[in-house]
Amino acid sequence: MGYKQSWICPICNYKAFTSGEPDRGFRISTNTYVCVDCKTINDLEIEKREPKLINERGQMTGKISEDQECKECGGKQFELWDNLNRPCPKCGTKMQPDPNGMRMNWD
Repeated sequence: MGYKQSWICPICNYKAFTSGEPDRGFRISTNTYVCVDCKTINDLEIEKREPKLINERGQMTGKISEDQECKECGGKQFELWDNLNRPCPKCGTKMQPDPNGMRMNWD
């Protein structure tokens, strides 16, 4: 079962509802990416059969399914979000879990 929660930037107030890291439910696996075009956080489906890949920072990656688009702008170019440092995609400040935000288990 996957888990999502609200994240907030303490400086610019950007908010995102995301797993914030590699996650998976019964049917899909996801990872968190930043849209290159509009600088928003997106959880995108990664190929479930793809072997788990680890990048140079020790983060799990995977191949993004080709038909996915940014939920904000429709862009198709993404960068893996640094889920260790959790930088705000708008200003670079470390994002924090929003204590008043939503939380959800998903499958």
